[in-house]
Amino acid sequence: FQSTLGGLFKSAQKAVGGAANTVVREVDRHVSSENLEMFNNGNIVSLQSRETSRCLQVSSCGVLSANGLQHDKSGHFRVVNCGQNVVLLQSAIYPSWYIANHGGRIVGNGSGDPSCKFRLHETMNGFITLESVASPNQHVGVNADGEMKPADLVRKENSAMWVPTVVCGPQPIVHVEQTTVTRSVHSH
Repeated sequence: FQSTLGGLFKSAQKAVGGAANTVVREVDRHVSSENLEMFNNGNIVSLQSRETSRCLQVSSCGVLSANGLQHDKSGHFRVVNCGQNVVLLQSAIYPSWYIANHGGRIVGNGSGDPSCKFRLHETMNGFITLESVASPNQHVGVNADGEMKPADLVRKENSAMWVPTVVCGPQPIVHVEQTTVTRSVHSH
């Protein structure tokens, strides 16, 4: 009888835990805040690491680290907002490159494919974490020396927490309409 009660209790615990996780996921997916608002489409942002107090940056060979300075353009990323707190972060100086999770390695030279989509989460302390959409529970995180940690070893911990700053808002895209005038020449 006691083992049956223990089994029922464990089943109930799993059900409650699963429901709580679902609620947390749904709140994370649809919540908005001042920090999350910084990730509006087209904004240029920098991300300062809680671990290193330095900014995420991409090198000319596509390597990411958290050793940059806030004013350094290698640490500026254009936000491509996909909705429901999912974003792509495009390098401002290498516009064909995006932050990506390539098989558990976080890189700065992704192509904009699904490996480049990250879900934003805000912690209770106001930090932002970036969770891979393609590989749930894998986050962008750094070691104390600023080198990237393998994403599959990083959860919502200090090494995965970032302070976002808007460097500048979206720049208007200027569309130039080109018209062609043709003249017909009549010969007599």
